[in-house]
Amino acid sequence: MTEGLQANGTLGWNASLVVIVVLCVATVWWLSRQRELLGTPTFLLLILLRVIVVFVAVWMIIQPSWTRTETVSRRAEIVVLADGSGSMDTVDPPATRFSNDWNLAVSNPDDPLAMVQRIELDLQMANKIDTNQSKLLQRAIEQLSAIPNLSPDLSEPCLTSLRSALESSSDSSETLDRAQQLARAASRTDAVESALLEIEILRTTLQSERSSSNAGAPQSRKEFVARLLDRFEQQLKQLPGQPVSLRRAVFSDDVEPVQSASWSDALEIDQGDRTEPNGAPARTNVASALSYVRSLDPAAHLAAVLMLSEGQHNATSDQTPVEAATALLGTPVFTVPIGNQSRRRDIAIHRVNAPAIAYQDDRPVAEILVSSYECEGDEVTVTLLDEEGTIDTQTILFPSEISDVAVRFELPPSPPGRKQYRIKVESVVDEISQQNNQAVFSVQTIKSKLYLLIADRQPRWEYRYLEQLFRRDQRVELDKFLLMPTLKTTLTDASAKSPSLLPSTIDGWSKFDVAILGDLPPDVMTPDVCQAMEGWVKAGGNIIVVAGEHAMPAAYRLSPWFGLLPITSQPMAVSRADRPTPAPEGFTHPAIRLHDSLEFNSELWRRWMSGPTPGYLSPFHSAKPTASVLASLSDVNQISSSLNDDAVAAPDNNKTNLRPAWLSVHRVGSGQVAYLSSPISYRLRIRAGDMYHHRFWGQLVRWMTSAELSSGDGMVDIKSDRAVYDEGQRSGIRVRLSDASGLPVRRGDVRIRLAALDDIDGEFPPRTVKLVENELAAGVYEISVDRLPPGVYQATAIGPTIDTLRKTSVAVEPGTATTSENSVDTTKDPSTTTFTVQSAGDVERLMTEADPLLLSQIAEASGGVSIFPAALEEVLHVVSLAPDVTKTQRMTPLWNRWANLWIIVGCLTTDWWIRRRKGLI
Repeated sequence: MTEGLQANGTLGWNASLVVIVVLCVATVWWLSRQRELLGTPTFLLLILLRVIVVFVAVWMIIQPSWTRTETVSRRAEIVVLADGSGSMDTVDPPATRFSNDWNLAVSNPDDPLAMVQRIELDLQMANKIDTNQSKLLQRAIEQLSAIPNLSPDLSEPCLTSLRSALESSSDSSETLDRAQQLARAASRTDAVESALLEIEILRTTLQSERSSSNAGAPQSRKEFVARLLDRFEQQLKQLPGQPVSLRRAVFSDDVEPVQSASWSDALEIDQGDRTEPNGAPARTNVASALSYVRSLDPAAHLAAVLMLSEGQHNATSDQTPVEAATALLGTPVFTVPIGNQSRRRDIAIHRVNAPAIAYQDDRPVAEILVSSYECEGDEVTVTLLDEEGTIDTQTILFPSEISDVAVRFELPPSPPGRKQYRIKVESVVDEISQQNNQAVFSVQTIKSKLYLLIADRQPRWEYRYLEQLFRRDQRVELDKFLLMPTLKTTLTDASAKSPSLLPSTIDGWSKFDVAILGDLPPDVMTPDVCQAMEGWVKAGGNIIVVAGEHAMPAAYRLSPWFGLLPITSQPMAVSRADRPTPAPEGFTHPAIRLHDSLEFNSELWRRWMSGPTPGYLSPFHSAKPTASVLASLSDVNQISSSLNDDAVAAPDNNKTNLRPAWLSVHRVGSGQVAYLSSPISYRLRIRAGDMYHHRFWGQLVRWMTSAELSSGDGMVDIKSDRAVYDEGQRSGIRVRLSDASGLPVRRGDVRIRLAALDDIDGEFPPRTVKLVENELAAGVYEISVDRLPPGVYQATAIGPTIDTLRKTSVAVEPGTATTSENSVDTTKDPSTTTFTVQSAGDVERLMTEADPLLLSQIAEASGGVSIFPAALEEVLHVVSLAPDVTKTQRMTPLWNRWANLWIIVGCLTTDWWIRRRKGLI
């Protein structure tokens, strides 16, 4: 750092000194003529005042500044990114070109072939940049001339081409004419490309002579990388002056900076496979590694990035690897591919298709697709197992080198509840991975016969189609009740008393699994009927209420029965433009998912809702905070935009507090109540055929009668947002808390205990996770769990708030007045939910082949080159390692201050006052 004065005005320091001397002499000479009149003291005072004015005035004309100059020199940095994913533990076959190149780089780097590979990098970079071209060509000539025992027939054509390229490069710099410069540039490019072609021919010839060699024992990819990088760092330390600093990192799903001195320790070579916390092998995220480089200090002087990887980008990321490389803004990436391009011998369970729900007397079928690679003619055994042991086995034959074989297993009858199954495929000799030879799935079994009641005031379209639908279903025992035009009923329960004919006792309602109630008037649903229905629901019954324009639910607004519904008693404005649309919570819900494809599911709903005004819509359609809205009401003009991914993920904030719902559901005790605010589901039949109307109602009824997604006692309810997840998907778990009076419980401490039901080896220890309260839904607590390995999981709601609710429940029950204050109700089963994570296959170990094309695209996008491993140390000579020197100059003006002006004015004013006192003015 240097500091000093600097003159920025029209006068320099020397000229200013001359001006000051001349003006001072003139001032003294002028005042000396009046010395006798002024007297000696006044004479000297006036000289001082005028000299000060001269000095300050000239100072301002000079415009001096105090200048501080700082020089900062940053050493060049090289970032090394080593792939540490699960596929890097692969041991590739020996005696291949890949193995030869890597053995050459780590065992014999001075071999002629290794030197030619380094020369090829020199020419590739000379073809990319102009500023350092002559130096690179000269280095290539020197290296080629230094190769020992190289046949002149092979070396002379290359040397001739290199010298021609060097001559063209030198001539172009001496040409001043623009047209000649362009011509010389084209000639120079042709010469460099010709030299590069000759070097490639030489390299191919040398490789062919070594194609049958096999140096050393087979090593894993990580071992190759560790040895190569250790040698590279030794070469780096030998550079004079240590001009480069190194940043080292290992990447897989995430990027971890390397602190250890040894690359063997950094890559965990002696510690087994690198895995994620869930036990799955770490995947390859090339994009995250490149994004890590971009996140480094912006002021860092990055000379190059070295990436050693097999290039199989198989992890999810916001950017593609090529996009991430382009964003590095001029920092070249040199990629070193590792691994064979052909797949290894392996067997994998590619897909398992099994029904999520099955009836008790069904024989559900599980279809398994087994994929094989390099297993032609092999026979293996596929085994179906449950908790008790082997159920069935089948033997399959792989007919070709790459084949897919389907296997069908008929599952045995099972009692109601969830049952877990496991598929295992026998391994073959030299199989690359056996972890993808098994898969786990589960099936929820429900009762074979569903007892259903449909009751309505008159035969509306909804009633007619539902009656026809369930009457044809052999698994449904249907009872119906129709009040008008004449009373028609199949109810024979002795508890049904005129005039209602609906059960007026809990036992009477207990006959049914689900009751679908239409526009029934209060003289049918009497207080006794409503009270019995409420008790039945709390004991585990399920009702679906379809709104009507005569009575339902307006006539029961002041009745206690209205509290069973998942809607508030506050009416809302009704718009004829409102149409049902899947809500964020229900978009993937099994009850309203009409097709496996989310896109086609959206299209079906859009097609259904795009027709004319559907009919009656109840003003009572505002969902309670504790209710789940599976289908909301949206303006028909906004439907197309509301069905895209963003709209599904983010509900309309303007309507969040009101939550207009077409289909809403909530739990009451051990049962569930669903509510449709408009009787228009029959439009599914008209617009999209009977198949989707049947599917919608069948799924809704089965979901309500199964314990697949939720459980609880009305105070503590827990559910997962899906029954089956694919591996890698987030598992969403929701807990809803209500006190004894049904009011939501806010600001609670709610947690879940998550355990794997099939964790025989203890790979997934139970964990406790705290839930976060949903600010938009009172009493609802949520959490998303990432990266669960395949298996069946059970989540149990726990926590201090839940314990308090249990104690409250005990205290309010009859006969519990003497209950201890710290006791918890242990008579009730804990609130749990069960879900399955399906295996997506061991992608990391299944896809172990290298992807040199992707690595080449990454290098090209950043201005780098995909290189041979032996050429890694040559990168130190093809990029600029000169330090980045920046100068920062800070100037502080010293002349533009008000004090200078006031000094001049003060001195001149004093001079004028003295001269006036002396009578000279």
